[in-house]
Amino acid sequence: MRIDGAAGDERRLGAGRDQRGSIIIVTVFAASFIIGLLFALHGIGHAIHHGDAKRDAADAVAYSGAALYAHAMNEEVLLNLAKLTVLSVYTAAVTAESVGLPAISAYVAAMLAALQLEYIPQVPIATAFGIELAEWLATNGPKLTRILRALDAAQDAVARDTHRLANLRVVLVARTFPDVTSGFLAERADLPLTPAPTNVTCLKIPLEIMLQQFAVAFMRFQPDVAGIGLAASEAGYLPICMGLASGAGQAKEIQGKLGDEGFQVRGYSLGETLRTTEEGGVRVAAWQRNEGGGQITALRKALSQAGLAQAEFYYDGRGAQTGADSDLLFKMNWHVRMRRYRDIDGFATFGTGCARTGGSACFEIAAALQQGASLIIH
Repeated sequence: MRIDGAAGDERRLGAGRDQRGSIIIVTVFAASFIIGLLFALHGIGHAIHHGDAKRDAADAVAYSGAALYAHAMNEEVLLNLAKLTVLSVYTAAVTAESVGLPAISAYVAAMLAALQLEYIPQVPIATAFGIELAEWLATNGPKLTRILRALDAAQDAVARDTHRLANLRVVLVARTFPDVTSGFLAERADLPLTPAPTNVTCLKIPLEIMLQQFAVAFMRFQPDVAGIGLAASEAGYLPICMGLASGAGQAKEIQGKLGDEGFQVRGYSLGETLRTTEEGGVRVAAWQRNEGGGQITALRKALSQAGLAQAEFYYDGRGAQTGADSDLLFKMNWHVRMRRYRDIDGFATFGTGCARTGGSACFEIAAALQQGASLIIH
């Protein structure tokens, strides 16, 4: 019995010795898998970091470009307000001479005809006032007209040159990011502005300023005489202002509606393709599918060279967007914000802008963007 027991123990010990080292197979397999996983994660991490630089550059390009557009819209507001100031002074002087002074003269003449002799001293005052006002308009009227035309030209220049200046800025912005060689904005039209109806400018002039200017003009006369001139000038103010504004000093208002395509700015960045060491990890993670010129390889190489983003300049306020009740072009409340990227032309603007900046393989990248648009998270 002892022999059988010893033999059994030996058999059991022999079976244990036969199983030693079997775990090595599992360990080698697991270690290989973990090493491959670490290699894939390392490559994917580098690939994400490689793409982050271009995405961040594109965000900066779009945001800085839209910020310049918002600044340009605030400049347009400032020029509109300058037009209001010049036009209010000019119109008040012209109205006082052409409407107010004749009304005063007629009133004084009527009082004298009624033998109201106390109005006799008003005759030389009105004569001197008319001469002084005519001399002031003869000297300053042409200057005010030139100022209004210069403000018109300044508004046109701001609307026309904003895109060119924004492109100059974004080139410098894009190059501050690693692995990024250039950045550019999508081609777009000028600022979304249109000339406002002439009555908009005249109605925007504050009533208290207009009354103050008239009061200063007629303060030499007696209350009743000045009141006649003031009332007549108020009646003639709007048509005279509209006549002056129709020639120069016409205000601007927005064209279209807030949020339209005219207020969107798309920015792009270009850089080097994904490096070979980073591609290896991505290939491992993709289980080597579509290698050797397949679709995944083509998309990976093309999409790793570009970043895209969209921003918007907008008016931070409420109210009517056009017309005399609109404050969009009379208050400096224009700001900028990022928006989700939306393609509108199959990335044709990207291909054109990329070629304009001297980038290589631009239309191949545009085709890859169009092909992978449903897979790209913007």
